[in-house]
Amino acid sequence: IKTESGAKVRANKVGAIYKKWKDNTHKKASAERTVMEMIHQTCQVEVGEAGRYGQHQY
Repeated sequence: IKTESGAKVRANKVGAIYKKWKDNTHKKASAERTVMEMIHQTCQVEVGEAGRYGQHQY
C-alpha cells in the first residue's frame, strides 16, 4: 500500500499509522479547544467587571 507521500508500507502497518495520526490530531484539537475556552472565559470576566463598575472600553 502507498501512503499519500508515496512511501510503500505493509498493509498491517496502515492501521498503526492511522491510529498515531488520530491520537495526535485529537491531542491538538483538545489543546486548541482548551485555549479557546480560557480566552472566552477571560473575555467574559473583563466585560462583566467593566460593565459592573461603569468602565466601558471603546
